Amino acid sequence: MSAPACAASGLRVLVVDDDPLHRALMLALLRQLGVARPLAAGDGASGLAMLAGSPEAFDLVIADLNMPDMDGMAFVRRAGARGAASFVLSSAFDAGMLACAMHGARAHGLPMAGVLPKPIEPARLAGLLAAATLAAATCAAPAPLAAPVCARWSPAVLARALAAGQFEPYFQPQCDLGDGACRQVEILARWRHPRLGLLGPEHFIDVMEASGLLDALSENLLGKALGWCARWDGAGIAFRLALNVSPRSVQRPDFPDRMLVMARTYGIAAQRIILELTETALPEYAADLLDSVVRLRMHGFELAIDDFGIGYSSLQRVAALPVTEVKIDRSFVRAAGASEKGLRILCSMIELAASLGLRVVAEGIETDADASLVRALGCAIGQGYFLARPMPGPALAPWYRQRQRLREGAALGVQ
Repeated sequence: MSAPACAASGLRVLVVDDDPLHRALMLALLRQLGVARPLAAGDGASGLAMLAGSPEAFDLVIADLNMPDMDGMAFVRRAGARGAASFVLSSAFDAGMLACAMHGARAHGLPMAGVLPKPIEPARLAGLLAAATLAAATCAAPAPLAAPVCARWSPAVLARALAAGQFEPYFQPQCDLGDGACRQVEILARWRHPRLGLLGPEHFIDVMEASGLLDALSENLLGKALGWCARWDGAGIAFRLALNVSPRSVQRPDFPDRMLVMARTYGIAAQRIILELTETALPEYAADLLDSVVRLRMHGFELAIDDFGIGYSSLQRVAALPVTEVKIDRSFVRAAGASEKGLRILCSMIELAASLGLRVVAEGIETDADASLVRALGCAIGQGYFLARPMPGPALAPWYRQRQRLREGAALGVQ
């Protein structure tokens, strides 16, 4: 294999494996794939020492699962606090064992990039390096100040920020996996803090929900997003807008009327607004919730189940609610790429949704392999960093036009 362009040359990669032949093979493959100076350790203790003694964090640590004294699971748990950006577990065990190990590590909060079955496939290793390179580039520029944890923000501070208009919608495209077109976007909350810059929802959502501010935030974001939608319409670009809403908000008797007033105010048809309900947060057949979703659907709003498959009653939810779309949680996409069992589960979910006439969106499309897999299984729409990152309103139309030019160019090339 010839070495590719050295996009991965700056990556710091550590291989931890007790087999000297396999260590040598991995180091050779990494160099061929562009990693300039990969390092290796012969056991877990040596790997921990290298992590602790390194002046810089490693971008990727590839650990053998089956090692004496300290196995790969124990190693990554202990290494998680030593400054590695992401871990990969490698083994000759079957795919089901590797997938289970990966999910177990993620359950401990460890950043797992994936698994690497033995014998090593260079293409699979190259994909992991490409993802690590992208992650390293994304994180290269540190924030000017460390963002505070969510608990530091009081409801009063968040209420003042909301009143001052500091919250704004970002938009993440959901793209057709066949022709590449983008016809709908998800609205995501961002806080443009006057001192700390842009903060994600992990810094404020929990407090706002607990303090009753989430209704006001959702309507604030939707109003601003509808304003952008009207601008895009004027430029000949039509999107559906998807917004995650709290079931607690939807249960309020006046919720459907408020949504309808907002849509009419901005001249956006209700049919172009998708309200996403997170499955795990849904109450069990609450009468007020059922009343609201029926009224919303009667007015034309679409209804999606977010994180589909995570809860214990997915099929009951689909049967009980007049949903038009399901969003398959990213964990199922990851599992499908890691094991035959995961692949069969994802295939069954997509087939079920399609048989019920529901639109299916797969979350967590982070690589070309993810996109190819879910497309082959019949899922039409994907969302994830491989397709497009969240972006502010002013950036979406230029992104869309550039994507259209690329699609048109590709179509001419095919012809």
